[in-house]
Formats: sequence, C-alpha cells, structure tokens
Amino acid sequence: MPTLHLYDHCPYCIRVELALGLMGIKYDRVLYGYGDMTGPTKLVGKKMLPIWEDDAGKFHVESMDIVSLLQSYATAENLFKPASNRADLKEWWSRFTPVYSGLTRPRFPRLPVKDFAEKADVDYHRSKYDKQNVDLNIEMSKTSEYIKAMSALLEEFSEKILYSTECMTEGGVSLDDIIYLPWFRNLTVVKGLEYPTKLEQYTSAVCAKANVELYKQYKM
Repeated sequence: MPTLHLYDHCPYCIRVELALGLMGIKYDRVLYGYGDMTGPTKLVGKKMLPIWEDDAGKFHVESMDIVSLLQSYATAENLFKPASNRADLKEWWSRFTPVYSGLTRPRFPRLPVKDFAEKADVDYHRSKYDKQNVDLNIEMSKTSEYIKAMSALLEEFSEKILYSTECMTEGGVSLDDIIYLPWFRNLTVVKGLEYPTKLEQYTSAVCAKANVELYKQYKM
C-alpha cells in the first residue's frame, strides 16, 4: 500500500490528505516528530514533508506536485476542477495569513499529536521562530486581538468568497479547496474563534468526507 509521510499540523501535508480522502485512495499514514531530522532525510535527502511513497517505493515531494500526480490517475468521478486563480480569494488570503500565523504558531507545539510528542520537537518549533525574531509568548498574549481580526476575515470569506457548504468556488470541488482548506482546518484549534455558519459547515463537511480530523477537541 502507498504511504504518506507527514506532519499532522502541516497544511501542505493536509493538502495531500484532502486529495487522497476525496479521491478515495487508501494509504498508510506515517507521522514524524517536528524535530526529527533523520526520518525524512533518510527518504529524500533533506528534512521535508509531505513525502508520498508510491506502490513501487518511489518517493515524491512538494504537496501540489503530489496532488497533480494523484490526479493523473483520477477518473471522471474524482477529478478536481482546476484552481480558479480568483483575484478576490488571493487578495483576501494576503490579509488572512499574518493573522492565521499569530493564532496558530504558539498553539501548534501544545497539540497532543506526534509532531510535538518530544521536547526536541517543541524546541525545534520554538527555535525556528526565534531565528525569525517571533516571540510565541507575545503572540499568545495577543489572542484577543487576533481573534477579533480573524473573526472579521472569516465573516468576509463566508459571505463574499465561499460559494457553498460543499465547495469553495462555483462548479464543484476544485484545487481551490485542496489549496486553502487546510488552513481553515488548523484554525479550529483556536478557542473562542467562532466560524460563521456557512464556513463551519463547509470546513466540517469537506474534512469529514476526506477523513481529515479537525482540531476542535484540542481547542486552546
């Protein structure tokens, strides 16, 4: 059986999981500690995930390249529509990502998942952002400020950008869903952040269909 090597919190890894789940492809799931330098390196020569190991034992990297590979095997029933390259979505995304980072970066290392099971994993995460002069404690202390900003962004997305509770863009499931949904999935870890009804239904429904767990049970 093919294998997906991944981090649970990594949105790029979740892109591949969404594609696999929505396409109905069975696979083994192998998680790594975020500070594990040797595991991924043994496979492809560097610390990077996701890695898709196909039935022939060949390794493939880069999330959207893996999705493209999977789609090359697709039937008409599970072929995603192309990315829309919508200008409204791209503009909104440029405002969304800084707030997303402020909410998720300090929370990820507190998740009870394999990614951060060891002290070395948490230390690696912290040192990564220390080098970027990002203080995770300060970000956590700004939770109320970030939630206020994110709430407005999610309301705007739900009302003006999200097409339906089944797909992001008119016409059915597309690469837009694969590309952007993982970030909405990860935001479910934030306690006190309420999703607008339409966005809540969309995130829950598509992730459930793809067998991708939300982080609601870990809210903090």
